[in-house]
Amino acid sequence: MPDVVLEIVEPTEGTPQRTFRQKKSRFDSRGFTVEQVNNAHQLVVGDPVSEDLPHISKERRRILDALNPATGWTEWLAAYGGKKDAFSSGVRWLRKHEYVRQDEERGTWSPNQFTVEQARAA
Repeated sequence: MPDVVLEIVEPTEGTPQRTFRQKKSRFDSRGFTVEQVNNAHQLVVGDPVSEDLPHISKERRRILDALNPATGWTEWLAAYGGKKDAFSSGVRWLRKHEYVRQDEERGTWSPNQFTVEQARAA
């Protein structure tokens, strides 16, 4: 089993930049963007072509704040204390936007610290 699986995001037409998004990982990491320069790829420093982090609603923030590293679904739901439907849809959104990740082997959830810190700094 690989430590990380990346996928290439469909590039914007006419740009030499290619964004690699983390699809699966055993550890916290983010995707990155490279640019082809003189037949070689180099890392693009700074924000990729406008892949801003989406705004977290107050309810999703409550869900995220209730999560401790390596927490099971039931424990996390209990710590959140809100409605199950709101929790389920909030977790789906948080996972889609890389605020949380699931350890599929253990079935536990953890915040993606890098993404969370980026959102707080914004």
